[in-house]
Amino acid sequence: MSREHLHQISVHLRCAEPQKDSKLGWCGRHAQYFRPGRHLLPDAYYCDWHRAPSDLPVPVDPLIRRVAIVAEIDLAGVTLLPRPAQHEAVLRLEAAVAEIGGRLNICRVSSSMARQTPPARPAVTNAERGRG
Repeated sequence: MSREHLHQISVHLRCAEPQKDSKLGWCGRHAQYFRPGRHLLPDAYYCDWHRAPSDLPVPVDPLIRRVAIVAEIDLAGVTLLPRPAQHEAVLRLEAAVAEIGGRLNICRVSSSMARQTPPARPAVTNAERGRG
């Protein structure tokens, strides 16, 4: 039995090139090329920068690993009015997710009035006091 699902909303394919110097570990740029898997390596997709001469154009119906993340994200509203603050926050989050090739599926948006406590002051060291 196949464990593939058909999704009507597509996401950008992302480059699978490992990046040792990146804390993300992978390139992740928009991929336009397909590299068939060999031996223990699975099929993968690559961007223009990391494509090999033997890579192929991406197939019409590529098989991908679709990652869904459920998270709660807190932002300060740009206004104290609930609807405009919520609307702007959703637009900003959609733009950020789209920039990395994803699609945002909003399930719920809420806001509340809150008083934020000031951040803790950093401790002053002896060197900063002139005793170091």
